[in-house]
Amino acid sequence: MKLHLLALATLLLTPSAQQTTGTTSLDARDILERMGPDFGAPRMGLPRPLQPKTTAREVDSEAGTESVAASDKQRRIAASKVLESSLRRQLRLEETTAVDTRWLRVNDEGVVSGSLDATGQARLEELLACLRSFDDLIVIEARYVEVSRAAARKLGIEATSHIATTDERDVLLEALMAEGANTLSSPKVLMHSLQQASLYVGDVLTYVEDWSIHKVEPHGAEVLDPKIMEVRLGTSLAARGLPLPGDKLSLSLEIEHATVAKPLRTSRVQLGSREVEVALPEISAQRVQVELTVSPKATTLLPIPSEADKLLLVFVTADVVPETK
Repeated sequence: MKLHLLALATLLLTPSAQQTTGTTSLDARDILERMGPDFGAPRMGLPRPLQPKTTAREVDSEAGTESVAASDKQRRIAASKVLESSLRRQLRLEETTAVDTRWLRVNDEGVVSGSLDATGQARLEELLACLRSFDDLIVIEARYVEVSRAAARKLGIEATSHIATTDERDVLLEALMAEGANTLSSPKVLMHSLQQASLYVGDVLTYVEDWSIHKVEPHGAEVLDPKIMEVRLGTSLAARGLPLPGDKLSLSLEIEHATVAKPLRTSRVQLGSREVEVALPEISAQRVQVELTVSPKATTLLPIPSEADKLLLVFVTADVVPETK
């Protein structure tokens, strides 16, 4: 009798419809080869020494067969990492059918491997099929609008929000203009699926951070040598998009905004027997990273602190356009 009860308990603890995990190995070389190069955005608000300008001839003279081969290898490695992270993120998104992606890998030959259950296998194949069938381009339009915090509060703009149609977006833009807002720029960028593209609107501030004295010949003359720094100010947007089943788009956005207090603060310092002037810029920088799933023509509104009493509103609109051959 005990043996019968033990057998019954084993049957109850082992469901017949159990989700089994199996080894997945899919070929995605064609997707990897179609991926374009990434164009990252410059870092904003980060001072660095003034860089010497490199001519195209100098760059070309350093390129050879080995460097081209290495560059292609690096491109495939970078592309495989992008594809892997994108697939992982999409497989984890749906809370009701979240998939364990700890073992999912994409190598530089385009082989997708891992241990997935039947649900994960089906969703992975669906994502890869969607990437293969997508022959269009993703267009990102970013509108930068500067507005007072008071006007933003009056219109109910406090946090990231989603606007379903371009008509609704334009109505809000008109309301902002009526409150004295200022449109700084409206750049657009095209990208292939999984490719990163960037937009940059701003300027470069060049300033003297420090001085040093060098003795040179003839006669041991003293020469003042400035330490020149540069910093990018303005706004940059780095975006990566990929198509999803159901006519949706997945967007990874990174926005950086940097400003400098004006007038530029300076100081006079003693260097040997001489008095020299240096700049002490007060730089404020913000960085925002968001992951979105949107419909084409939908807009995401991202408010970013700018100056003490102002906000920078970034309207990001994504759409799909056919690629012209």
